[in-house]
Amino acid sequence: MKIYKYLSLLLIVAMLGLSCISVAAQQQEIPGVTDEIKATRPWKITYIIKNTINPFWVRTTEGALSGKDFGVEVTVLAPQKPDNVEEQIRLVEDAISQKVDGIIIAATDTKGLAPVVEKAVEAGIPVIGHNTPTASDKPLTFVGFDNVTAGKTIGRWVAQKLGGKGKVLILEGPPGHQNAGERKQGFLEGLQEGGQFEILDSQTAQWHRSEALRITEDWLQRFPEIDAIIAANDEMALGASEAVQAAGREGIVITGFDANNDALQAIKEGKMHATIDQVPQKQARQAVQLMVQYLESGKTKTFPPKIPWQDITLVSTDNIDEFLAAK
Repeated sequence: MKIYKYLSLLLIVAMLGLSCISVAAQQQEIPGVTDEIKATRPWKITYIIKNTINPFWVRTTEGALSGKDFGVEVTVLAPQKPDNVEEQIRLVEDAISQKVDGIIIAATDTKGLAPVVEKAVEAGIPVIGHNTPTASDKPLTFVGFDNVTAGKTIGRWVAQKLGGKGKVLILEGPPGHQNAGERKQGFLEGLQEGGQFEILDSQTAQWHRSEALRITEDWLQRFPEIDAIIAANDEMALGASEAVQAAGREGIVITGFDANNDALQAIKEGKMHATIDQVPQKQARQAVQLMVQYLESGKTKTFPPKIPWQDITLVSTDNIDEFLAAK
């Protein structure tokens, strides 16, 4: 009997060991995260974001600049007018004329940035997409969040919170942004899986808090019954929350997307109810590391067309204290 117990214990230990090896192997397969390398020369990398106002892009900038740890020069640029397509195009053209070694770009418009991105590649400058892809197969890869799955996570959470039925409003991102469309798709799929919901209206607030505030004020006048407002980013969710608070409406579930500090505080205070942590710092650092690996390989290394960040964390009124304590 003792021998049996001993053998059983050895079997359990062996299985745990194999499990750990399996997890480690999976982690090693994440390009640019678990296989970081240092550069042998100070490659010049231009990182073009959408704006410097939204907290998401502030955190992205922090992550991009942390890429200097790899021994490269990283310059982060953004349009002076937030989310301006023409300015982003000029920034890419400037990078081409400066003959930088690599460009990483979060496109303000999926189709609008495709031609200039292809121009950069034709000039011998590798490009990596981040956050919002371009409508081109020329970039080395695209680093971004699994927006559909994350959107479904929010949709399911709202469905559960409302008991499987209710009247819902959606604040979308800009129509030209692929990530905005994917999040909305996820919201709707998650709601559908969770019950029967009436979508009262769905409008774009262009990612902006002030526009979301204006739209929500109108909704509050138009719809006497609202159970939830699902926003495609935290800024729009905060605008909706402000309008709801000002109108004195109670019982409306409000969700965002990004886990920015203002949103986390709003969840802590009960003014918002859930968001998704996109970890933009880690995504941006990953993008820089992938560019370093490509340049160090002599421009021969290949990547999958898309490298989605799949570690999806939903932060809500249920776990906000634990999340903040772990930050």
